[in-house]
Amino acid sequence: MLARRPWCVIALSTLVLAVAGAGCGGSGGGAPVVLTPESLTREATLDGMNVTLAIKNEKAPELTWAKTDQVIAAFSGHQINVSKKQVTLDNKTKKLPEGVKTVAIVYENDTITIQADGKELFGPSVK
Repeated sequence: MLARRPWCVIALSTLVLAVAGAGCGGSGGGAPVVLTPESLTREATLDGMNVTLAIKNEKAPELTWAKTDQVIAAFSGHQINVSKKQVTLDNKTKKLPEGVKTVAIVYENDTITIQADGKELFGPSVK
């Protein structure tokens, strides 16, 4: 019966595709995608020195994290390199004090704060 009425097949196919498109995020007027803030953390150890990174409340953060003889982190247009002797943030380098045990990196509200044993190296209050 449908073989004799090709317009029925076309109309039915169009209806099925329209409904399926709306349910699969197509142009059927479904709800918009909302990115919710999330947090990421990473940790590494360099010859006894702990390096931590916390990205807080960022929408869809992308993070590249690698550990060799240094820790390299890239996220939100920034790059950080941490070695036993220095920290580099976006091509600005600061020496680490001798015997540092922890380097903590926090990114929140578009602000990076880097501390060595609790003392701020980079951040809003450091000139």
